[in-house]
Amino acid sequence: MKKAVLIVLCVLIWATPALADKVLIVHQNYNQNNLQALLVAKGHTDVTQATSMPADISAYDQVWDIRYNTALSAGDIALLVSFLASGKAVFLLGEGTTYKTRNDSVAAAILAAGGGTVTISSTTAGNNSQTINSPWNTEASSVTYLYCGKFEALGTGTFITNEPSSTTTGSAAAWTPGSLTNAPTGRLTSILDVNVLDSPNGGNRNELVNALIDYSAGEIGGGGSSGVPAATPLQLALLFGLIGLLGMWKIRRKS
Repeated sequence: MKKAVLIVLCVLIWATPALADKVLIVHQNYNQNNLQALLVAKGHTDVTQATSMPADISAYDQVWDIRYNTALSAGDIALLVSFLASGKAVFLLGEGTTYKTRNDSVAAAILAAGGGTVTISSTTAGNNSQTINSPWNTEASSVTYLYCGKFEALGTGTFITNEPSSTTTGSAAAWTPGSLTNAPTGRLTSILDVNVLDSPNGGNRNELVNALIDYSAGEIGGGGSSGVPAATPLQLALLFGLIGLLGMWKIRRKS
C-alpha cells in the first residue's frame, strides 16, 4: 500500500505544471495586447505593460521589449544585462532597415551582454519564408515574415530561423545559456519583424512567438539543455517533502 502511495506522490510531483512567470512588456502602443494574450494563453497571467523601461525590473522573470522605433538607451541596456545575469529572459524586437537606430541599439545590447558582434543586413525582405530550427519548431517548421530585417552575423548566437538558401542569414536569433559572457545563465532572443506579433496573424508568426515564450520560461531547450524542463521550485519542495516523509516512516518502523 505504501509503495502505491509513493508512486502516486511521485507522479503528482513531476506532473505539477511549471510555475507561471511574471512578465513585463515594454511597448510603444503596437501589438502589446496580442503579446499579452499569447502569454496568458501559455499560463503567464501576471503581465505588466509599460511604455518605457522601469527603473527596477528585478521582480520580473521575463522582459519583452517590443518597441520597434525607439532605441534602447545606455540605461536600458545596463538594466537588461543585469537582468540577464540573474538568470532571466529578455526578448528584443527589431525591424527592417527603416528602423536602423533601433536595430543598432539591439546589437549594442547583445554586445554588452557578451554575445559578440552582431551584423544586421542593410536590406529588408518582404514576404520572406524561413525555416524554424530546433528547439523552436514545436508549433511550426517554417515562418513567413511580412517585412523583416536579417541578421548576417550573430557573434555567439544561434539562428532561431534562417533562410532556406542560407544558414548564415535569418531574422530571429537566440543567445542561449552559456553563450553570453556577461550573463551566462540568461536567455536572450530577438526577432527583426514587428509583424510577428500582429493579430489576426498568419504565416505561423504567432506560432513562432509561442515557441519563444516557452523558451523564455525554460520549458524548451537550447544552450546545452536536453529540452526537458528543469524542476520547478514547487516540484523540488514536494520532492524534499516526500523525502522527509519517507524518513519519518522509517523512524516509526524502527521504533
